[in-house]
Amino acid sequence: MRKDPNMMLRGATWYLRVAVPKTLQAIRAEQGIRSSKEVWRSLETGDTRAAKARLTQIKAEIFRAFEDEERSWVQRPVPTVPQLHDVARDFAQLVRTSLANERLLELPTAPMVEHAKAERDRVAIALDAAIDADEAQRLSFRDCDLDYMIFAAEDQQEARQALRERLWEDLAAQDYRSVDSFITEAARARSYRIDDDSTAYRQLAHLLLKAWVTELDRANDAFVALDEVMRDQDEALASWHAPAIAVQPNAMRSEPIEARADVVISPARDIRRLFETYLREKFPKIAANAELDRRRTIEQFIEVAGMRDVGEYRKVHVTAYRAALMQLPVNAGRDYAGKTMKEVVELAPKGVKRLAPKTIKSRLSILGSFGRWLSENVDDVDDSNFRTTAPVAKKPETAVREFSDADICTIFLSPTFTGCESERNQRAIGSYRVRDYRYWLTLAAAYTGCRLNELAQLRVEDVHQLDGIWALRITDEGEGQSLKTKASERLVPVHSALLAAGLIEYVESVREQGHRDLFWDIPIGRNGRRSEAAGKWFRKLLVRLGVKNGRGGMHRFRHSVVQKLRDAGHSDAEIAMIVGHESRIAPMTAGCGSSRAALLRKQQEILDVLLYRGLAR
Repeated sequence: MRKDPNMMLRGATWYLRVAVPKTLQAIRAEQGIRSSKEVWRSLETGDTRAAKARLTQIKAEIFRAFEDEERSWVQRPVPTVPQLHDVARDFAQLVRTSLANERLLELPTAPMVEHAKAERDRVAIALDAAIDADEAQRLSFRDCDLDYMIFAAEDQQEARQALRERLWEDLAAQDYRSVDSFITEAARARSYRIDDDSTAYRQLAHLLLKAWVTELDRANDAFVALDEVMRDQDEALASWHAPAIAVQPNAMRSEPIEARADVVISPARDIRRLFETYLREKFPKIAANAELDRRRTIEQFIEVAGMRDVGEYRKVHVTAYRAALMQLPVNAGRDYAGKTMKEVVELAPKGVKRLAPKTIKSRLSILGSFGRWLSENVDDVDDSNFRTTAPVAKKPETAVREFSDADICTIFLSPTFTGCESERNQRAIGSYRVRDYRYWLTLAAAYTGCRLNELAQLRVEDVHQLDGIWALRITDEGEGQSLKTKASERLVPVHSALLAAGLIEYVESVREQGHRDLFWDIPIGRNGRRSEAAGKWFRKLLVRLGVKNGRGGMHRFRHSVVQKLRDAGHSDAEIAMIVGHESRIAPMTAGCGSSRAALLRKQQEILDVLLYRGLAR
């Protein structure tokens, strides 16, 4: 039987490959939508005759979807004048919010400037009387800090005025490049058709530029009004922005911790500003969820301890923060969005599950790490003031244990992988075999010992050859990639069982489809990672197969690999280089030398002794 040229056999399953029409590709490109140039659809069978029978209907569905999408773009309505004004109002609110954040979070208020001027006069007198060179240098630095605070608002006002003049020039010249990206995004979000050089485009661009100028004009008056309010209330910006939480009685301190309202905090010693610098220096490629954890920790600490010069934080502040954490319920950010820690504690019902000691220890560790960085980069900061003892965590009833050979056979010889009835019925034996990420990710975990996230974030380019040896490159260089530790970055040789199963052919098929990520079909979770969905699916598989004994899911493969290699007589130092553990033996020489190929060949020899009884190589 002659097969359709669009039919492609991947593994034992037929697929339909259809090119996206060039007209639709052009429309997507104009709208800034990234998409593949081809669509692949499984025909869900390995039988050629059955695949061809299903081909016509599925191809018709794909082409119908192409036509509907193209028609939807072409037939999108041109916005009316009232709708254009609605978009402009949203833009004005966006500008207003941006300017307010700039003023509230980055610049000193008028009361703070007045305090700075008074302090600068005192510093000038002290500087004239200083006889010690070190003291004179310290006072000079402080004088520079105060100058910055005094003139920061004026500098920012000049910058706003320059921007205002440039926007007026753009209006006069009908140069709309400064708002072009917002127009494109607004058209996409509201399903409007706003073509370049159309009347709607010019009208909206004109409205946006005028709204921008108007908000810049209003900013000065709004900031003056804010300064008056702040002066009347006699509060520094720090205490307004970070109200203190009342610490529970007997929580290491008899009186409540309050923010200092009478002290002007130099930008060079502002905890929030310094934390931003710390993040940029220490974690340039931090994962989204890890960054969220760190930011949440610092904001909660400020809420408890108040805003103050970083050199004034003491152990009592950290212990008070620990006491507050121990009262917080789990998932407080989700269940009590927008509430302070004090409000959350008051609203949480009795008997609610509190943060685990492990979570509290992690938050305190984040704070301690930041304190160490402060002590190394900021004068008069003692890193011990950012540390305290963590609550003792109860040991788990059962530790994570490796899979037995019988468990692994149960997994890989199950109908899901050897042949089941259908995608929906994977319990009954049949001809349908799962060969997407669920198969390859599981197989890779069993024969590499890599962490789940290390595998789930692999890109096609991370599978490559070095002197004829296929290897996985575990790295955090790509967008969205992250590593647990520095030792996690490594090359892991591809086990012979993976090569025999067709891993390289699978990689090439993903490359041909135009995907960047190797396991592109894993849904991305709330934390921005694919590992969340993959881990959840695997745990459900273990339950269905009856091998979910004790704690752990995919991570148990990692324990299995380590134990198998130990049983084969290999040292922990050799195993550590494969699985990405810190090696305590000769740590200085672990990363030295240029013969990566020789080391990889040695690791390949070590890893290839890995064998599961009951599974063919």
